[in-house]
Amino acid sequence: MPPHKLHSAFLQAGQNVVNLLSKLQKGGIDLQGGSTYTAQQFAADWDSGGKQFLEAYWRDSANTTVHSSTAAELRAVLGDEELGDQEAQDLNRELFQGKHEWIPTNYLGYVVEWSIGKYNDIRWVYLAEVLRIPTRLVVIHPRKLRASGGANDPLGLQGHVGAVYLKSGRSGYSQRTKGQGPFHDELRDLVKASLSATSNDPSRYYRALTEHITAWYWTGDLGSAAVACGMTATALAALPCPYYFNSGQSQYESWGPTMGDMASRLSEGWAIWLKANQNQFAAAQFLPPR
Repeated sequence: MPPHKLHSAFLQAGQNVVNLLSKLQKGGIDLQGGSTYTAQQFAADWDSGGKQFLEAYWRDSANTTVHSSTAAELRAVLGDEELGDQEAQDLNRELFQGKHEWIPTNYLGYVVEWSIGKYNDIRWVYLAEVLRIPTRLVVIHPRKLRASGGANDPLGLQGHVGAVYLKSGRSGYSQRTKGQGPFHDELRDLVKASLSATSNDPSRYYRALTEHITAWYWTGDLGSAAVACGMTATALAALPCPYYFNSGQSQYESWGPTMGDMASRLSEGWAIWLKANQNQFAAAQFLPPR
C-alpha cells in the first residue's frame, strides 16, 4: 500500500503525477481533515513506498511499443509529409512509450526535496518528466565497455534493457546489459552535482549530461567505434550485425544486416532525440524558477 497521505494527495491531484508535483511546488495539497501535504512529506514518502506506487504513473516501461519507427517516419510525424491515421497512432506510441529517463526515476524524491522543497523551482520537475530517449538507442560505446565477444558476438556490445540482444537457441534472445549500473550511477551523480543544498543550476546539468552522453553511448559514429574495436571504419561497417533490439513486448528486430546499418540507425535516432533534449532544456528556461 502507498503512504496514506501521498495516496490522498494523488487523488486530489486527479491521479496525475505532473499535476501533483505542480501543486507541491505551489505550496502543497490540502487534504481532508485540514492538513496540507508538502514537498518535504513527498520526499520522505518516496523511499517508504511512494516510489513503487507512483512509478506506474510516472515512468515509461521499457519495450512496450507495438511499432518500430524509422527516422524517416519520425521526420514525417514532424511535418515533412502526410501519414495515415493508423501510422500516426503507431508513431505516437513509439515517441512516448518505452523510454529511458535521463533523470533516473528513483531520484524523483530527491528532485522534489531540493528543487521544490528548497528552491521552489519547477524546472527540475519538468526536466525529469521530459528528458527521455527510447531504450533501444542506449547502446554503450565500445570504448567505454567492451565485453568479451565470440563468433556470434564479435564486438561484445552492451546496452540498456531493450537495446542489445543476441539470438539464443532456436527462438530465444539473450540481452546484453552489462554496464547499466555504472551509467545510471553517473546519471544520479550529475543531478547531485547541479542540484543540492548549495547548487541549483539546470544549465550546468545540461552541459554535464551532454558530456555524459558523448562519453558513454554509441550514437552511430563508425570512426570512434572502429578505433575502440581495433579496426578500420570500413571493416567495422562491413561486419555482419548479430544484434537485435526489443521493439515491443517479446518483439525483436534486427539492427540491420551489417554493423554499418546498425550505426546508421543509431545515428538517425540519436540525431532526433539529442535535438529533443536541446529543445526541452531551451523550453525549461521559460519556466519561472520561483
